[in-house]
Amino acid sequence: MKSIRGTFLAIFVAIAAFSSPVHSQTQNDRGGVVSADEITLENISGAYADGVTLREQGRLAPSETLFRQLVVAGERLFGADDPNMADILNQLALSLEAQRKLGEAEEAVQRALDIGQASVGDDHPSFAVFLNTMGLIQEAQGRYEDAVQVYGQSLRILEATVGVEHTVYATVLNNLAETLRGLGRYADAEALLRKALETRESAGSEGDPEGFYLLNNLGLALERQGKYLEAEQVFRQVLDGAKTVMGPDNPDYALLVNNLALTLENQGKYEEAAGLYQAASDIMRTALGEAHPTYAMSLGNTGNVLIHLGRYNEAIPVLEEAVDIIGASLGEAHPQFARMLNSLAMANLSAQQFFRARKLLEQSLLLTEASVGTQHPSYSTALNNLARIAVIQKRFDDAEDLSRQAVAISEQMLGPNHPDYAIQLGNLGHILAMQGKYEEARRLLLETMRIFEATVPAGHVYIIETRRRLNELP
Repeated sequence: MKSIRGTFLAIFVAIAAFSSPVHSQTQNDRGGVVSADEITLENISGAYADGVTLREQGRLAPSETLFRQLVVAGERLFGADDPNMADILNQLALSLEAQRKLGEAEEAVQRALDIGQASVGDDHPSFAVFLNTMGLIQEAQGRYEDAVQVYGQSLRILEATVGVEHTVYATVLNNLAETLRGLGRYADAEALLRKALETRESAGSEGDPEGFYLLNNLGLALERQGKYLEAEQVFRQVLDGAKTVMGPDNPDYALLVNNLALTLENQGKYEEAAGLYQAASDIMRTALGEAHPTYAMSLGNTGNVLIHLGRYNEAIPVLEEAVDIIGASLGEAHPQFARMLNSLAMANLSAQQFFRARKLLEQSLLLTEASVGTQHPSYSTALNNLARIAVIQKRFDDAEDLSRQAVAISEQMLGPNHPDYAIQLGNLGHILAMQGKYEEARRLLLETMRIFEATVPAGHVYIIETRRRLNELP
């Protein structure tokens, strides 16, 4: 339940610009990445298509290199303020964003927006496409509220120009849904994703690779609502076709494997989840490199499942490496950094390194509040874990106060039937029982058992632990 998810699956596909017929006029007969001097009006379309294909194959550095060459060539062939330049800069931004070079990506897409506004106007579908890219970058930076606004502007333009049945509209819906998931608005994200899938189906596009991403994101939204069996079915459906289409060494395929492991972990299938996490990490390390934050998030998931398996001393160095990578690549102000600190704290707590665990959790709590606010599931998780440390240190009044805060936030954000809410409710019941408040403790633990019996498989460790707590009450 405490594994790190992150904003893995914002769609990194090209959305064809609506203003540039030159991109479909020629075929490419080259090999390798050409230099800017070699790009002409006759072969620029092929070079552009190659850049998109390289990114879709997970070959991100060559894709970036090719689009940088296209920027130089485009300025020579079209002029720096031509609409074609906006399209090329947008593609460069996508290739940079996929590598989490977010500052450079933002500069590139801002230039695309400036050119687009001046050349075709800010009510043109191409401008909406560039706004979508800006939203992807802001989401990756943890600027979720900014991204919501940008995606909303993009959707309004598309609705007025190409209509709500267009596949581009579905793509922006997907990206908005992913941002809402980052804000903890899981039911809203699910609704948008189902709408996006319906749009693609009505457009006859349900079998293409982008559909895999949409289904995967739907699985993540279901998983965060505690709908684990439904999420598992979605992830397995995705993997059936994605391996053939994407290839087994594609980092996006690894993300799909990772997310199947996530829902298996939440069902208590820890050994199977551990094997899948390791397979996903191996692909990401090879494809993305050891400095990439997506690889770090996969390491974080591996560390979390090692905690569940009781292998605490193995989990700690794995999570320390993940924290270092996230800090270096995304910065300590990013929500993922706080979540990874929380996971590292749990490994230290499980290894009975209580002082270090408390310091890490206090840091995580402050960073979470600064990045996503106090009304967020990640904030309630940090409060709940601080309450656990307070119990160990026999600070029962503090533990009860922290636990009640966590339960209130979790109930509001996740609803009264979510297994994560049940975890925190059960911990509050346990704290009350330790203080002799048996009547309220029994009521809370019985409610905890009801939720677990409805959401996790029979024999899950959460059910076993809740039953033990109930049996210990006088």
